[in-house]
Amino acid sequence: MRIQIPFPSLAPHGGTRVAIAIANRLAVRKHDVEFVVLKRFSPTQKHYWRWHPNVRVVNRPGNHYQVRLITSPHSMHLARPRRTVLHLQMLEHMFAPQNKQWRQQCEAMYTHPAPMFSISSWNIEELKANYGRTDANTIYVGNGVDEIDFPRPNQSVIESPRDYILVEGWHNYNPCKDVDRLAPKVAARLKKERKIRIVGYGVVPPTDYLDVLDEFHLCPTLPKMLQLYRGAKFLLKASMYDARSCSPVEAMALGVPTVRALHKGDDDLIGGFNCYRSDYNEQNLFYEAERMFVPGGGFFYYTNMHTYAEEFLSWEPHIDYIERVLLEVGS
Repeated sequence: MRIQIPFPSLAPHGGTRVAIAIANRLAVRKHDVEFVVLKRFSPTQKHYWRWHPNVRVVNRPGNHYQVRLITSPHSMHLARPRRTVLHLQMLEHMFAPQNKQWRQQCEAMYTHPAPMFSISSWNIEELKANYGRTDANTIYVGNGVDEIDFPRPNQSVIESPRDYILVEGWHNYNPCKDVDRLAPKVAARLKKERKIRIVGYGVVPPTDYLDVLDEFHLCPTLPKMLQLYRGAKFLLKASMYDARSCSPVEAMALGVPTVRALHKGDDDLIGGFNCYRSDYNEQNLFYEAERMFVPGGGFFYYTNMHTYAEEFLSWEPHIDYIERVLLEVGS
C-alpha cells in the first residue's frame, strides 16, 4: 500500500523518533512509504536519523497515495474527509495555550472524523470529554523502543560502572514541561550531597543552573544517546504533562532506572514496579531519587524493567494495529 506520512520537521526530539519508527516499520512490511517533511531540511538533518530503504523522504506531498497518516496538528491542512488516519502524540494546544490560532489547528485534529490513534490514556479521556471522540473512532496504541538503536543489554552492560545522573531536558519554555525546574533543583541537591556527576541533554542549550551541569549534550545522535543511557546510574526527568515520552522507556529497555516527577502521562511508568515515580513536587522527587543511593537501590527493579520491556516495548504489536487500520481506510 502507498502510505504518506506528513511531519513538521526532522528536529531531534521524541515525536520525530516515533513518526520515523512507524514509517520504517511499515516499510519493513513492504508498504511504499513517503515521509513528507513540511519544513525544508538539510542532508545533515536527514542523516541524523536511520531510514529504511523503502522510505522516501521528501519536502512536497504528492497525490499518489492510498492513505495518509497525519501525525501532527501542523499537517492538518493535508487531512481529507477520506483516506486519512490520525496519530495523536500529545494534546499540543497545551504547549501554547494563549495562541488561539494554534489551538484551532489542534482542535481541527481532535475533532476530525477520521480514525485516530492516541498513545496516551489521559489524552483519550480529554478527547472524549471535550472533543466528542468515541471508542468507535479513537484507538489506544503505545510506542515501542527500537532494538537496533537501543539494543537490549547483556549482563556485562547492566553491571558496567555508572557514575552520573542523566537529566533529560534543561529548559522551561514549554508550560507542559519542567516549568518549576524540579529536575535541575533535585540534581543540584544530589550533586552536593552525593558527590555525583550531572550530565544533561536536550534540544535547546541550557540557560540556568549551569553550575550544576558537568556535561551537556545538545541534540545528541542516537548512538550518543545509547552511550549516555548506558553510563547513567539513573535517568532523572520532571514535567507537568507528557503523553508517552521516549527517554524513560528507552532507559528501561536498556536496564537503566528512571526517577520521574509527573502530573499526568507516561503510561508505561508504574511507580513501585519499573521506576521511581512521584507527583510534580520537588521534595517528593528528591525523596524518590534518594532511594537510588540506598544499598541495592534500583536493583530490584531490573527484572521488572526487563520483563516489561520484553512484553510491552516491542513495536510490532503497535504496528499491527496501525497497519490494520491503514489498510481498512486505504482499501
